[in-house]
Amino acid sequence: MGTGAKGTISNPYTMAEFEELADAGLWQGGFVIDDGGNVTYTMAELTVTGYSGYSGDGSDGSDYDPWGSDPWGSDDGDGSRPWDDDGGDDDDKEGGGREMGDITGTDSGGTISGGGSGTGNFGGLNSKQIHAINIIEQLERSISTVSYPNVNKASFISKLREQIIKPAIIRQGQNGTCGIAVICKYLAECMPDKYVEAAISLYTTGKFEEWKLKVCEASKTGSDAQAAAIGTTSLDCIIQGAFRNTYNYILDYNPFTDGSGVSSITIPADIFKFFKNTLGKNVRNIFDPDYLSNNVIDYNNNFVIALIDIKEDKSITNYYNKFYFGNGLIPDHYVQILSRGGGDSVLFWQWGKEKPFISKTSKCHQLYIIISVPLKLGRVKY
Repeated sequence: MGTGAKGTISNPYTMAEFEELADAGLWQGGFVIDDGGNVTYTMAELTVTGYSGYSGDGSDGSDYDPWGSDPWGSDDGDGSRPWDDDGGDDDDKEGGGREMGDITGTDSGGTISGGGSGTGNFGGLNSKQIHAINIIEQLERSISTVSYPNVNKASFISKLREQIIKPAIIRQGQNGTCGIAVICKYLAECMPDKYVEAAISLYTTGKFEEWKLKVCEASKTGSDAQAAAIGTTSLDCIIQGAFRNTYNYILDYNPFTDGSGVSSITIPADIFKFFKNTLGKNVRNIFDPDYLSNNVIDYNNNFVIALIDIKEDKSITNYYNKFYFGNGLIPDHYVQILSRGGGDSVLFWQWGKEKPFISKTSKCHQLYIIISVPLKLGRVKY
């Protein structure tokens, strides 16, 4: 058994240690080895289970729900802006309590066993994720000073591990950083090693030279309590805030205090610039509002970001079916398009939710298609 920090993949907790910490309410997440010698990663607040897959076939009715009854419950609108995350953790969790997660990792890769209702294709803890988690362990041991003294190190590291395992939990909260949140989901899903390096560098030094990111100096007083109050985490604040602060030409952006004001807005050119110029990716920028309805996108091998006019149909009670893409002249939201649904509907990701949303319409203002992102890299096939 390895030595060093406890709860790492090389030095996991025993079942007895896990149970003792969980019973005392002190469990912060980490790797645990069971009596059979299997090492699993158990998160601090949720059970790790597979995604409920969806083939993309089904009714085109606006109330169609491929998952049947909504196990998360209905979230009726209360008049608040829908892009301000509802802040309720219950909507993000499948399972819960202190059961062991279903992710098993080894140095050569791992698997995720399915959970929830329905059947489908399940992503795995692949070699890139394992490599990223190993980087976390290595860098965690070297952290001696940080730029965010009010952000708990153990919590920051735990949240970072969780996002590598489940990129869909990346959330903007009440901040207006939806465009950056989608970028972060791409990074955590397709380039997890670099996402980890950027996150830890920003936390410890306030900058990440490789992507020329720099946090707002005023944000360094931000705290876990402030992040929680706006429905997100300090990890999300620091990374998303750094992107927004860097790409703003004039205004600084403090993600702990500046919310969804003008300094939080991602302009379309920023997304293209980051993928094309910074990452060197093959990216297509499409302005055809009906392109999604043409059903010509290979969602298995492309990561698709859409700039849309988000609308809410308050007559629909199912939280994941009530939001749709409107025809307004001014777009106000970025999402990831996951696949086509029945009829003109599309499945999409937003707001840190693991369960896909379904829009009954497919109109969009702009699309960014990042090409050649194969499933073998660990992307989840919905």
